[in-house]
Amino acid sequence: MAGHRVDGAEEHFRTLLPAGARLLAYHCTRLLPHEEAAIMQEGLRPVSEDLLRERINLALTHGYLTEPQWGELLRSHVFTGDDKRTLEARGQGVYLLVGRAALDLARPHLCEWLAMWGGPTLFEGCAEDLQDVLKGLGRPTIVSVALEFVNERFRPPVSEPLGLVFSSVALKDSEAATEIRYSSLVPPKDIVAVWHPGDLEYDRHSELPRE
Repeated sequence: MAGHRVDGAEEHFRTLLPAGARLLAYHCTRLLPHEEAAIMQEGLRPVSEDLLRERINLALTHGYLTEPQWGELLRSHVFTGDDKRTLEARGQGVYLLVGRAALDLARPHLCEWLAMWGGPTLFEGCAEDLQDVLKGLGRPTIVSVALEFVNERFRPPVSEPLGLVFSSVALKDSEAATEIRYSSLVPPKDIVAVWHPGDLEYDRHSELPRE
């Protein structure tokens, strides 16, 4: 099955999930303290220009960025740059991992944003010296969520289709994992836990960033 579209087999699989079914998934990011507090109060918001500008502005207000760094990030994030391939390729939404094998680095590219603040929408457009700054901001954070399976909110998977991941798990494949794009806000009530280095659930995955 193709990994970048929802074909007939994937659509059929999705119809088999019962009404009210919930999907356990993980959002990998780096968060500053005020950002984590906001997520617990407001939920996980889909990426947008307003969200990026808010994160940049608050990082300056809380003393994590200098004014020159703040200015460069406002000029270089994916919504303002000439090269918008990252945004066009990935689309807007909340990106989540399905399959805990991804956290064991069976799929290392799915966990890379634990190592840099702001994700690809902020990181990829800025100068190398500022990228080094972003690698030191915040701390690695995994937000575990239980999403109600509303079919139209789950955009086509970035890697393996969900049906293939569920089949692989049933066949005892220890590396079954994929990434999904969830088009809506993930509300606070759907957040199960937040993990950092030093927490038992985070430290189960020995190859994840420690700081």
